[in-house]
Amino acid sequence: MKKLLLAICFAFGLLYTSITKAQVFLNEGFENGTKPAGWTEEYVSGTEPWRYRNGGHSPDDPNWKLPADTLDIRRNPPSAHSGTYNAIFFKQSTNQERTKLITKPLNLEGTIQPELSFWLCQIPWNKNAPPKLGLP
Repeated sequence: MKKLLLAICFAFGLLYTSITKAQVFLNEGFENGTKPAGWTEEYVSGTEPWRYRNGGHSPDDPNWKLPADTLDIRRNPPSAHSGTYNAIFFKQSTNQERTKLITKPLNLEGTIQPELSFWLCQIPWNKNAPPKLGLP
């Protein structure tokens, strides 16, 4: 009887582990200095592209001349969260340029409460118009 009870507990433990274990549908970065395969950009307003740099925009490099992997402490943020490259969208103008960075399609059929997580640094340039992050 103890062996049967132990076997049932073990089976429920395996079932619980397989049910509660998170499934990762997308785990990508920008370490090639480009957008990942299958990702696209959609110009909404203007034609400003996403760039792949180590950190954010730097006032010392307004024309994006420094090599992308250069560490520059005046960049905001100064470096990628992890690795060498991050995606950055920056255009200093009054034209409100917008370009969507779109992942490859994901099949989330049958998932229960899927979660999206990523690192984001978004500097508010205008306290009266806070930055927006849009997810479809």
